[in-house]
Amino acid sequence: MIISSHVPMTGQGAMKLEPNTVHVWTLLLGRQKKAAWSELPGVLCASERERFAKFTRQEDQIRFAENRRFLRSTIGRYTGEEPVDVRFGYGHKGKPYLVDHPWLKFNLSHTLDYAAIAVARDCHVGVDLESMRRKVSNLSRLAARKLTTSEWERIKSSAESTRTALFLRAWTRKEAFIKATGEGLSRDLKTVEVSLEDSSKSLLVSLDGSRKKADDWRVYSFNPFPAVLGAIAIKNCDVHTVQLMPCATGTSLYPTTEC
Repeated sequence: MIISSHVPMTGQGAMKLEPNTVHVWTLLLGRQKKAAWSELPGVLCASERERFAKFTRQEDQIRFAENRRFLRSTIGRYTGEEPVDVRFGYGHKGKPYLVDHPWLKFNLSHTLDYAAIAVARDCHVGVDLESMRRKVSNLSRLAARKLTTSEWERIKSSAESTRTALFLRAWTRKEAFIKATGEGLSRDLKTVEVSLEDSSKSLLVSLDGSRKKADDWRVYSFNPFPAVLGAIAIKNCDVHTVQLMPCATGTSLYPTTEC
């Protein structure tokens, strides 16, 4: 697997996406100028505006609207639509899809002030972010519910100061996978075994105890921001390149070629 930062453009505003490539966009949230806050809801659909209105704190409203506009504007780069015109549908387990462009698969993740979107052509993808500053209380109890025996043994054998980081590695890799499949938390995370090592090879070890089942998927890690872990899961569709797109700073909420 090749992970690169190359940006293939096919003309102003047009983004080329090859069948064997996944794009991962990132955004640093909370950088929108106050004068532009009032414009954020204008790009949302009716149901999103309802969700926006339910937040009681302004910062939560802004964070929600930033994430949705980031998603809509990213999708629009590939479909040629204005962000407000992008239409989403939802599968029976809640995974979103594009009503008018079912060939374009995507997934969104956010943690604290960071967001990421994975985009692929006719290939299921999932992405997950986690801040390494996250505090994990009662690690042993959480691990007993979410990790396989071998994963937990690997963590316990490491220095105590590294255990939380190793747990978060496992967590992001598992989360990316269940987001790609659309199963969400309906799947027991203990049935998804991942490697906790740093490697450019796929980090998915087995599914339901079967290494053969894991061959249908690829899971990789990346570090989009300092102290932020990222993982991406890809259905085995001959994808051989993951392109990390230049991050948007949040001053314009549209993906940009400058970071």
